[in-house]
Amino acid sequence: MLLRLRSGWTLAPQPPADDRVQDTLPDALHKVYRFKNFRTAAAFVQQIGNESETQKHHPAILLEWGSVAVWWWSHALEGLHENDYIMAARTDKLAEHAEGYTP
Repeated sequence: MLLRLRSGWTLAPQPPADDRVQDTLPDALHKVYRFKNFRTAAAFVQQIGNESETQKHHPAILLEWGSVAVWWWSHALEGLHENDYIMAARTDKLAEHAEGYTP
């Protein structure tokens, strides 16, 4: 299913949100999106958040100046599910139309 996604998606464990976590988290779908500045990157994060709330499925997101890293995986399964791939494809569609996105 990874091959069906647009380029840039890889399998990589997400970084732990809590530095007390010692175990490596399972592989997730991971991609970094580039933007022209912090404002446009932050607006993209908000779009991902809105879609995530609608679908009741939430990624790990790292926002930095000009970039947004996203990790999709299913916490309940401790691994990947078809829905993660669906949400990855939706994230790509959001990026296509996002202001300041630089593919």
